[in-house]
Amino acid sequence: MNTKYDPINRRDFIKSSGIAALSAAALEPRLAADQAPPTDTASLESALTEVLQSTKGAPSAASQATGATVVLTEGALDLSPAKWLWYPGDRTLPNTFVLFRRVLNLSEKPRKATGWIIGESRYQLEVNGRRIQWGPAPNDPRWPEVDPMDLTEALTKGENVLGATVLYFGQGDTTCPMSRAGFIFRLELEFADGRKELVVSDRSWRCHLSQAWKPGQHRMSFFRALQEEFDARLHPHGWNEKGFKENADWLEPHLPPCPANQPIFADPTRDVMNWISGPKKLIYGAEVRSKFELRPRPIPLMRETWVSAAPLIEQHRIRWKRPIAEYFDVRPPKAYEAEVTQAARPAGENAWRVELDPERGTTLTFALPEQSVGWPGITIEAPAGTTLELMTQDGHAVGGPALLNTTYHKWARFTCRDGVNHFRWFDFDCFRWLQVHLHPGRGTVVVSNPGILKREYPWPHEPRVITSDPVVQRVFDAATNSMRNTAQETFVDDMSRERNQYSGGMSLCRHAIHTLAGEDRQVARFLRSFSQGSTAEGYFMDTWPSHDRIARLGQRMLEATHCGAILDMGVRFPFECWDYYLYTGDLAPLREP
Repeated sequence: MNTKYDPINRRDFIKSSGIAALSAAALEPRLAADQAPPTDTASLESALTEVLQSTKGAPSAASQATGATVVLTEGALDLSPAKWLWYPGDRTLPNTFVLFRRVLNLSEKPRKATGWIIGESRYQLEVNGRRIQWGPAPNDPRWPEVDPMDLTEALTKGENVLGATVLYFGQGDTTCPMSRAGFIFRLELEFADGRKELVVSDRSWRCHLSQAWKPGQHRMSFFRALQEEFDARLHPHGWNEKGFKENADWLEPHLPPCPANQPIFADPTRDVMNWISGPKKLIYGAEVRSKFELRPRPIPLMRETWVSAAPLIEQHRIRWKRPIAEYFDVRPPKAYEAEVTQAARPAGENAWRVELDPERGTTLTFALPEQSVGWPGITIEAPAGTTLELMTQDGHAVGGPALLNTTYHKWARFTCRDGVNHFRWFDFDCFRWLQVHLHPGRGTVVVSNPGILKREYPWPHEPRVITSDPVVQRVFDAATNSMRNTAQETFVDDMSRERNQYSGGMSLCRHAIHTLAGEDRQVARFLRSFSQGSTAEGYFMDTWPSHDRIARLGQRMLEATHCGAILDMGVRFPFECWDYYLYTGDLAPLREP
């Protein structure tokens, strides 16, 4: 074997690197001597070899003792008899939204209703008009994690409506390397008398190609796939509630020929927009090692809480010198002139009345209590056709730029139907400042309840560091909030910009997650999801799962960037695996990495 050029697989890489890590780990032991793992090379190599060669997937003694549940590869899911669904047609444009609807009539309320759901690239599940959950977590498309769902409280006796809004990126995003369009759903109902019924995605569902979100919408930036524009006048309001009447725009879904135990990425038909089909047995004569499968989500669903943004900080009238659409598309210089004014008057609790100006736009700027991750939202009562941009930003100086569209084009555009409109970004963001820009127009609008549907990981213990020094306390509180914002389903560098998961950077927060938050599953998922970005040549993508480094490889070939894959990050990864073992004594989650 020519070790200089022959590739090394990630298991051998980490196995050899883990042995080398002993000398570094000895510098700072974290366990008492009587609890410490073996410190001689032979013992560690033997332990690692035993785990890597194991095929049973049994939890370690440490996991059994603590009651921790870490789902491994052997927990692959088969969602049969459910079928993968999508809108009928021979191509799907980028940023296409499809609404899936199923009416469910129940003779009695079930005592239990649990199951599994995933929509690629992103989905939002609602029952009888009530938001249930959003997902999935960022994943490698070869091994996507299917989300659990519990609809026990949401379902009632009589008519129920299951509604899923599914967004297909169709292009890379820093939370999605690549995907195929699809939706699959499996729900098991259990009744008081012991009867069980299955509700699955099949031809009984109906689907609608949204025109409120126009298919083919452009991306926000290199990092973000979706620049959202939504026209409420074109949306089938009430589609996810009881009593809705379907029209000719609701079609029987297409059933891609993909088994229910495989990700939609395994669809053997050709995706004409990306020119891919899968899975492959050989690539350029080499056997493909990846075995596609659906996996259960190994961490809890994110906790969602509404947080209001208050008070109203700034108001401006905007006189446009260039077309508004042009400004938000390309941001040309000297596109507007701003005047500080009192355009809004209080109209109740957390509400403001604005008289639209036919010649000028209007901005209202709000601040959250702290930097947060989630979905920015607002309520507006307005005449039909009233248009607004909802912008977010990390930082803003009062008296600075009148418009928050200062970096990364972080805005979504909404067009109102007549009356009350509740608008919320479909994809999440990280921000402190929130701004509404109302286009020039006529009539009165009432803007209310600006804020964020905050998302955060439900750690077993809320991390808190307390000191008597108020200045130092602010530092600790800011650091804890940064950990809350960056350590979610992935460990992210700059959640407001790129949302890339790195090894060796923000992953250092895992020490605090182990010790302050008392959470091991989140770290175990990081180890597995990052390791899936290893290449056939034996090195790691320094950020994964993400399209970033896939794109960077082509850019580097053309000498257009200095970025990725940064090998230093991959070199650090074996030490992160070793640290996990030191904290938990559990080798089982290291089987795949």
